[in-house]
Amino acid sequence: MLSDKYGRKSFFQFGVATNFIFYTFIMINTSFWVQVALLFMVGLNSPTTYVIGFGYLQELVDNKHKSIYATLWNLSEGLIFVISTLYYWQINKHWFYILSFGYFLAGLSMVGSFFLPESPVFLINEGRLGEARKSFEYIAKANSR
Repeated sequence: MLSDKYGRKSFFQFGVATNFIFYTFIMINTSFWVQVALLFMVGLNSPTTYVIGFGYLQELVDNKHKSIYATLWNLSEGLIFVISTLYYWQINKHWFYILSFGYFLAGLSMVGSFFLPESPVFLINEGRLGEARKSFEYIAKANSR
C-alpha cells in the first residue's frame, strides 16, 4: 500500500539494500540464535523485494513481454529451493559457498536498483507526467528502442 502511495523504486531499493545488510551479517555471524533472528528478518523483508519487486518489474516491461518476465521471475524463485536442496544433498553440506552466491546476487541487485527508473505507471497515476515521460525514455533507451 505504501509503494502505491510513495512509489515503487524507493521501497524496492530499501528492500534489496536491507537484504544485502542482513546477508552481510549472516556471512560473518557465528551465533546460532543471531543467525535464526537474521533469517527471520530476511523473511520479514521479503514483501519489499518479492511482492513490490514483482509489481515493479511488471510496470517496467511492455505488455507483450509481461508473461515471459513473470514466468522467469517465478521460475527463478522456485529454482532457489530446488538448487539449494540438490546442493546440500549431492554437492556440499557447508552453507558458506551457496550463501556466497546469494550474497553476490544480493549485492548485484542492490547496485542495479540504483539504475532503475521510477515506475511510469505510478508516476502517471500521481499525475507526474513529465517524470513518467523521462522514465519511459530511459526504459526505451535501455531496451535499445
